[in-house]
Amino acid sequence: MKKSFLPAFLLFVLFTQRIAVAQPASMELQQTYNCNSKVEYITFSPDGSTIAAAAHNGNIYLWNTNAPETQTPKVLSGHNALVNHIEFSKSGKWLASASNDGTVILWNAATFTEIKRWQTAQSASLFKEAYFVVFSPNEQNVYFGGKFKKIKSGTTEGTDTQTQTLFEGNFDITIARTSPDGKFLAFANGFAISFLNLQTGEVAKNINEHITDYINDIAFSNDGKQLVAWCEKGVILLWDYPYCSFIKTLDAGNKGYSHLAFNNNNQLLASGNLGPAFRIWNLANGKFTEVNKHSSKVNAFAFNPANNNLLATASYDKTIKLWSLNNEPPAPPAPTPPAEEPTPPDPQPVAEVNNRQVIPKGTFTVGSPNITINIWDDRREDGDVVSLYYNDQCVLEQYTLVNQVRTIKLTLGLNRINTLTLFAHNLGAQPPNTAAISIFDGKHTRRITLSSDFEGSEAIHIVYQPE
Repeated sequence: MKKSFLPAFLLFVLFTQRIAVAQPASMELQQTYNCNSKVEYITFSPDGSTIAAAAHNGNIYLWNTNAPETQTPKVLSGHNALVNHIEFSKSGKWLASASNDGTVILWNAATFTEIKRWQTAQSASLFKEAYFVVFSPNEQNVYFGGKFKKIKSGTTEGTDTQTQTLFEGNFDITIARTSPDGKFLAFANGFAISFLNLQTGEVAKNINEHITDYINDIAFSNDGKQLVAWCEKGVILLWDYPYCSFIKTLDAGNKGYSHLAFNNNNQLLASGNLGPAFRIWNLANGKFTEVNKHSSKVNAFAFNPANNNLLATASYDKTIKLWSLNNEPPAPPAPTPPAEEPTPPDPQPVAEVNNRQVIPKGTFTVGSPNITINIWDDRREDGDVVSLYYNDQCVLEQYTLVNQVRTIKLTLGLNRINTLTLFAHNLGAQPPNTAAISIFDGKHTRRITLSSDFEGSEAIHIVYQPE
């Protein structure tokens, strides 16, 4: 990929503007691990010394994070179809893998040898794909599920490969996680998240509030106080735990699936399904940093448990990238001698529209100066009347939002932060006024939801950066 850069002044503005309070000020690429296949999932060993990748060719690749990126990875070859999910046991003794070939394999994580495997269904079954595998808190069992619409368990000790069915439902079970207290197995159950009591074998409770599409992934924060879910509609849903009170929705990506990952101090969340881009979310304020450095789909993430500032991202471009998150803002650029004829500085982001505060929600980086904006009401039409301001110019005036898309063509200013702001003229039946907005640069589509009331107007910053 060609390297590109922004002028120093623009980078300084990008990282010092109040785009995302408490978010990493910058991300620096540390290493790139090359794989022989598309990567579906990644995870670190508990001590952070190994990163493992589940690949489409049926292999599992492992790299030593303390060795050069040019190292030859260890390869575990036991599956004959895409590997959907892998997980280390908390002790680091074992690694488990789940595959579309209908098998779940338990590996010795020290010797890289297969210990045993379980079959999810009869080999001739049309519905045998295993989508996930997780360890019980005491590591005596593994739990796995998938397209066969069941959750099964197997014992890790001994040679027994018999399975026990813990749950059978009506939906593909795409993911499960053990709860922080070890009492429940939380799993995706169609348009709900269900909690299986591991002692009684009964479903103790369900969450279906605000869930409007299939759940593809769930994750608990490391402190056990938050639960997040990726909904196939392209949104992230956040609850507290264990009370399961709904907190917020984040409009996160395109329709489809993405995995999610908390950082170690539970302040940041990584998500994808934006083509070659991914986002780092500040969960406190719902703002994000977007990074576009892969060349194909990015859907899997892992923070190093031994280093809170190291994030790994996995892509269909057959690479895993290791990033260093810098929490300190960069130093301002050194002053330059004044020119003989001073030139005006690059325009600043718009801070106010019609005497109303502009609230930046994030920054999109696009690869073309010519973009297409779509705006519509993706919820219930309730009479919202809005305008769209591009920088300081009105490009859509007093428009009543409907479910049908309204399209606008814009040309970005170069070497500057462009600001697209939603401005409310009234308050509909369900304030604040809220609009779905997509931005297309000819290759990639970014989607976000903006809101506005009489106190403030949310906005998105847009920066042109040639690929």
